Amino acid sequence: MVTLAHQNAVLVFVTWVVGGRLAFLLARQITNPLRVLASVASQMAGGNLSTRTALQSRDELGQLGDAFNQMADAIQKREAGAMQEDREACQEAGMDDYVSKPVRVDELVGALRKCRSLTEPANGITESQKAQAIGES
Repeated sequence: MVTLAHQNAVLVFVTWVVGGRLAFLLARQITNPLRVLASVASQMAGGNLSTRTALQSRDELGQLGDAFNQMADAIQKREAGAMQEDREACQEAGMDDYVSKPVRVDELVGALRKCRSLTEPANGITESQKAQAIGES
């Protein structure tokens, strides 16, 4: 015969197991989206601005994922605009050359010489003035 104490012990054990399992599932439902957001944030911090979250829930975590994606879009647009402005400023200044990768020394030296020749007149120093200064020292 099963005693009342034995039934209570079994009921407490089953309740404990079911409650523990539910707590585990609930915790995982919260922590997994947070891990996804942390991973995406880490990738963006490393410079990968094309990374987005794929959270599709309608709860607060889904809203956070949507806000995160909107923030990433805004950062990417601002950076693209800034890069375009920089590119235009460089072209206006006559810096229309580039050095391809892998870097070849002769290309790099040529680009540096061109840059130097463009900046020296702006500094008011010519090659003859440099030679005079060195000769007078």
